[in-house]
Amino acid sequence: LYWIGGVVLLLLIVASLIYYFKKRKGKEEKEEIEYDPSIPPYILAMESLRRIEQERLWQNGYFKKYYTEITDVLRIYYHRIYIIKTKELTSHELIEALQGKSLFDTESVTMLEYISRYSDLSKFAKANPLPENNTQSLKYAFELVEKGKPISDKIEGGENVQ
Repeated sequence: LYWIGGVVLLLLIVASLIYYFKKRKGKEEKEEIEYDPSIPPYILAMESLRRIEQERLWQNGYFKKYYTEITDVLRIYYHRIYIIKTKELTSHELIEALQGKSLFDTESVTMLEYISRYSDLSKFAKANPLPENNTQSLKYAFELVEKGKPISDKIEGGENVQ
């Protein structure tokens, strides 16, 4: 009877470990960011930013959604042009990961830090940034996408693909 109980207990432990590792592996694979790969990165980012601009989210009091969408567009864009996993990175980690990449200079770092600062304030501190901060963040997002255009054009069907 003790032998049977020991074998059953051992089988339960093994089954639990297998289940745990399979579930953990599944979570790691979900790192991918969803986007339409048929649209070149530059075009997708610019269209998304124009849509955010037209939705007038912050003007209607949706600061958190406004900044979430801007940062998501930039994360997808950088994920595609630099092939780095950006989904699970904090704002600070994203900036560190991008430093030293081609076409991502100190001015780009400053712009991304500016966007991240107000994004974090609106998302986590429930602050309502001033209108100047909101328009400047979107302007910086457009500039960051524009700066990465030469890299974007060389990959995934851009206009200068070789």
